[in-house]
Amino acid sequence: MYGVFATGLLLSSRSASRIPGILLSAGTAGLFFFWRRHLWNIFGNFYQAAMEQDLSDIGKHYGSEPSAFWVAEVATGSETGTVIGCVGLDASTTQDSTTVEIRRMVVSPKYQRHGVGSLLLTTAIEHARSHEL
Repeated sequence: MYGVFATGLLLSSRSASRIPGILLSAGTAGLFFFWRRHLWNIFGNFYQAAMEQDLSDIGKHYGSEPSAFWVAEVATGSETGTVIGCVGLDASTTQDSTTVEIRRMVVSPKYQRHGVGSLLLTTAIEHARSHEL
């Protein structure tokens, strides 16, 4: 898409192809804008659904085994108690009683690449294995 936009700019700099170049650049910019807006709407719908479903009451949704939800937080220093990640195991997404789904796995960007995600995932896997899932 960037290449098409750049081609339009190049064409618009020449007098013989100015109008097609401007139209190509404007069309590409418009397409880019609407595509980004579409993606933002998809994300917004996903976020809204999450907030209305399992994240509206984490204790109720993940509180009955084998479902579970873990939160990682800073244990020492000036940021003690700051939530830096979470992961959930959800048994309600399938009829198979031996299957759970990993949900809501996230680590704060500041703490990524420090083993937090691995620790959360390991904890979830150990829980699943202990329940023979």
